[in-house]
Amino acid sequence: MTFVSVIMPCHNQTEFIDDAIESVINQTHQDFELIIINDGSTDNSKNKIIEWTLKQNRITFVQTNDIGASKSRNLGVEMSQGKYFVPLDADDKIFPEFLEETIDVLENNPNHGFCYTDSIFSTKDGDRRMVQPEYNFHDLLLGNYICYCSLINRDIFDEIGGYDKNNFNYFEDYMLWIALGQKGYYGKHLAEPLFWHRVHDKGMTGKTDKFAGIYKAFIIRKFPELYPHNWQDEVDKVLANYPANFMSLKPFQQEEIYSALHD
Repeated sequence: MTFVSVIMPCHNQTEFIDDAIESVINQTHQDFELIIINDGSTDNSKNKIIEWTLKQNRITFVQTNDIGASKSRNLGVEMSQGKYFVPLDADDKIFPEFLEETIDVLENNPNHGFCYTDSIFSTKDGDRRMVQPEYNFHDLLLGNYICYCSLINRDIFDEIGGYDKNNFNYFEDYMLWIALGQKGYYGKHLAEPLFWHRVHDKGMTGKTDKFAGIYKAFIIRKFPELYPHNWQDEVDKVLANYPANFMSLKPFQQEEIYSALHD
């Protein structure tokens, strides 16, 4: 049986982390480890994680100090032992067959870098299925349509250098898909809704919408050889007043810069 790692960063998700952990524990594929990075939580998340480690010897607890999702995930992967790994945020869930079915896809498609599934987006108005398109690298360069929670080949991830180390928590999964595709490691789509994403006030979804164009401009600048040359002029205009380290800043720091420029 293929050993796989689940990497779970957590920042103030005490309301939801039990659901996230249980969704991993209840997988039909049981040959896994769960590495939870408590990234500077100020709520009761740490105590909840410790309680789980006392009940489950497959859970490893790591404490960090608000280093962001990219560095937290990189740290978790560095510690992991799995052939594949899955990043799962502490407020989301995977359905019981997620590991079993995605592992089967990559085992039968060894030249692919990752496997992604359809998703269920859960809001206060109810749940709806998000059908992801089949993988096409050209389309992916224009906009991200792949959820962050995918099964990723560990060796290939290491080869391209992991998540961007200068990115705090913004489009880091999108940057990873592009970096993988640039090296010819494409994604494989599994057309089943096996990932459940919670949309809520404390989550990142929707909070950074006004920065989306800025983030995309930084991505185009990071991968200039993948985009038309004339796009760089437009990128320079968009980013003219933003510091080069904007993607490494914390949300409140980005908000201060944005407000100073636009208010």
